[in-house]
Amino acid sequence: MKKSSPFVRYIGIILTIILSSLFFITIYSVDNKYTQSSVQPIDGMLILTEDDLNNNPSNFLIRGWRFYPNVLLTPEQYNENASELYSTYVSIGENTGLTDENGVVPHGCGTYVLTLVLPEKTATYAFYLPEIYCAYRLYIDDEEIISIGTPEKDNYNAVTANRMITFDHSGSNAVTVMVAVNNESYIYGGMVYPPSFGTPVALNYQRGINLGLYLAVISIVAFIMIFCLFFAIRLKHQNAVLYTLMCFFTILFIGYPILHTGFTLSVFPWYAIETTSGYIVLFLTILVHNRICRVRHITNVISSAVSAAFCILIFTYTMNASFVSGVFIDLFSNIIFCYKLLTAGYLLITGWHSTSEYNENYRPLFYASLFYASSCVWDRILPMYEPIYGGRFIEYGCLALVLSIGFMLLKEIIQSYSYSMAFAEENKQMTRQLAMQTEYSAQIKQQYEEKRRLIHDFRQHIRVINSMVNSSDNNELKQYLSELSYEITSDKGAQSIVFCENTAVDALIRYYAGIMDEKGIRSQFHLTIPKKLDISDVELCTVLGNLIENAVEACENQNCGDKSVSVSSTVKGSHLFIVIRNTFNGEIRKFRNCFMSSKGINRPGIGIASSMKIISNNSGSINITNNDSQFQVGITLPLKSET
Repeated sequence: MKKSSPFVRYIGIILTIILSSLFFITIYSVDNKYTQSSVQPIDGMLILTEDDLNNNPSNFLIRGWRFYPNVLLTPEQYNENASELYSTYVSIGENTGLTDENGVVPHGCGTYVLTLVLPEKTATYAFYLPEIYCAYRLYIDDEEIISIGTPEKDNYNAVTANRMITFDHSGSNAVTVMVAVNNESYIYGGMVYPPSFGTPVALNYQRGINLGLYLAVISIVAFIMIFCLFFAIRLKHQNAVLYTLMCFFTILFIGYPILHTGFTLSVFPWYAIETTSGYIVLFLTILVHNRICRVRHITNVISSAVSAAFCILIFTYTMNASFVSGVFIDLFSNIIFCYKLLTAGYLLITGWHSTSEYNENYRPLFYASLFYASSCVWDRILPMYEPIYGGRFIEYGCLALVLSIGFMLLKEIIQSYSYSMAFAEENKQMTRQLAMQTEYSAQIKQQYEEKRRLIHDFRQHIRVINSMVNSSDNNELKQYLSELSYEITSDKGAQSIVFCENTAVDALIRYYAGIMDEKGIRSQFHLTIPKKLDISDVELCTVLGNLIENAVEACENQNCGDKSVSVSSTVKGSHLFIVIRNTFNGEIRKFRNCFMSSKGINRPGIGIASSMKIISNNSGSINITNNDSQFQVGITLPLKSET
């Protein structure tokens, strides 16, 4: 493939950065609870008119919540003691903890209070409460409406869920909403995501679109996962196996809205699994990325080990969240951000190297890595982002990586499957031709044996005639019979080289010996092929044919020096050992442990690849070595055990 100029690649990078930045800025503006124009509470009170509800049937309650730290109030306690308790006003989402006299802390308890002044008419209203960490009770006026977990310290039970509740309102009385929450379990505490208030139709509309989008994405990823799993099993494709795992953990990572809407889940271990799944996706991305982009072995090992270690660190951190302090949470948040940026940088550098040195088909992965890096940066620049319908910045970034790798693997799998089908058809044709050649060779051998028998018998007749003639005086006849006897005895033209007793292998070697003789390649064959082998004649000839053909092609590509091919085999113990050696020009195309084709295509060589597969299926082994001038293939095959 012709490489594009550096200028074109730089333009691609600039365009990707610009477009990805525009994407994140756009969704920040149009799909963000914090940027929507809606009436906000002031000093713990939200006043909504009928026109307000008509214009904005869904309002995100962000600012102006009255908060009572370190107490879990009931309506009775609030009515009796509220004026005597310390309180402050908070904005939901400005921090991820609970506010008290000393600032923001991750663990503790408190009560959020909001007074609603609604239109003087009978109507049904709805509250949508996203995850509140980690156990709470919701009261409307004097009635407990819903309880998620048990917030009381004596019987604390940490669970979370997304819930929508409705209530009827009539008259001119104000409505008091109270959320008493306790967090002793997680790094987040209290109301982290803004709740929604409005009409049931509007809130259900928003929830429906949000859940529908997540279901659509999860369905697509699940379909791709099943597709890759099928080919991973059928073709034993290692990249497809890794990508199947990547899809699985992507579903766990982005599927939380579905899970938290349908189920009430305990904090442990579900939040640890959910959080760690995102980093496992990055770990698997690095593994597949390294394989696709041909990253050097030492770089591959280091990057994979670091990513795996960070997954373990994240899981340990989230499982022990109840013991960490606010200072450590802030510190670890910065470490996570740095890790994401380093991961993005690593993917970009190795991806750029691959597109420059190997194949520009890797560009989708490079641009997806750039998109992921952009998501990390904008997630830091625009922290006040809570989507209404879609996902978060990092989720978009991870999804771009997963889909780009899936696109590349899909092309690779299709090529591999086509290659496998072509190989199967080629093997079928070879089997048919080999059967015909074996039959022809058997006929030739039979004719040869018959000729030898006739010559042997005729030799006896010549001796008798010669004895009879010796008793006569015909000197010319004596001389003629003497010469004829010498010609028959020497078997000139009658003797034929037999390379081994195996008819099929003998025919194959005879064929390639003729080719090498025509091409001026020196050949040596010393073969012992026993009849009792676990491998069939067809498979054995396929292996030998592929490897000898490769050896002949390697000799043809030599520009100087002697050209030679030798094939030898011996039996030791319960195994057959075959060694094929050939000279070559000293150039090897190799990717990791895979020998690439020398025919100008960017894939493993068919001869060695198919031979390895056949040998592996027959419980054998193959060892390939080379120096500057000689290439050697060693094969070990088990002999058929006696029964």
